[in-house]
Amino acid sequence: MHKSMAHESTTTPAILAQDRQAFYKALNPPEFQKFIIPKRALRYFAAPRIFDFAEDPEKVRVVRLPRMAGKLEFVVAERRKRPVSSRRVFYAYQEQYNMDHSTPVPRGVDAFHNAYPSVLEDGINFHDFVFLKIILANYGNGQLRVSDYTDRTDLQHKRIATSFYGRLREIAQAVGFRFITGWNNDDSVSFFVNPNGLARSPLTAIRPEKRTVFDGNPSRYSQREMANFTVDFLDPKDKNEFLIDAKRRVSP
Repeated sequence: MHKSMAHESTTTPAILAQDRQAFYKALNPPEFQKFIIPKRALRYFAAPRIFDFAEDPEKVRVVRLPRMAGKLEFVVAERRKRPVSSRRVFYAYQEQYNMDHSTPVPRGVDAFHNAYPSVLEDGINFHDFVFLKIILANYGNGQLRVSDYTDRTDLQHKRIATSFYGRLREIAQAVGFRFITGWNNDDSVSFFVNPNGLARSPLTAIRPEKRTVFDGNPSRYSQREMANFTVDFLDPKDKNEFLIDAKRRVSP
């Protein structure tokens, strides 16, 4: 993958302020909960930290992908002057890969373009450096579900995820959601439940009679699986209602 270095940009604060104004000017909670969101408001979903890794912050875009009805699927990408992938090498590799799946990815093919070639059909081209791919869904009961968070391996541990989830929390509260939820894995769940991180609560910490708010049939999951499902309570008062050990978990 292409290496990117963080840098300070004098244009970033202005961009962030502009995006915030566009989002709140367009804000319509009932429509936004159904992901009916005007294009001018979408860039506010970009993690602010991403702009520190952009060659030109003004070229960063949030591109909505059209394939999922009732969900919000998008990529955060920067349109760069030079191609991120070679068109010729990319299509030659795709043809070779179809015949032999063990074919290694060659130089000249961006790893994100290679992993998600369908994205190149949805408003992204070979000049786009993709930072994130996100899928959000409304699961009812005030629950905003992060169904997919895909980032670049070369930009992990750069505080981009923390930045994204912080921005998403603000958006979810403004739109009127009560919870942000998501399935994690054994490697990533600590990021979500760490008290010094996102400080979410695993499903195992939710009172059994309340777990159906987040999943219609939670008994089908093992304790380990439930421990990988996390809940962010956007209103801290909800912790008193939902958590088994609320007094210990709710900050004074």
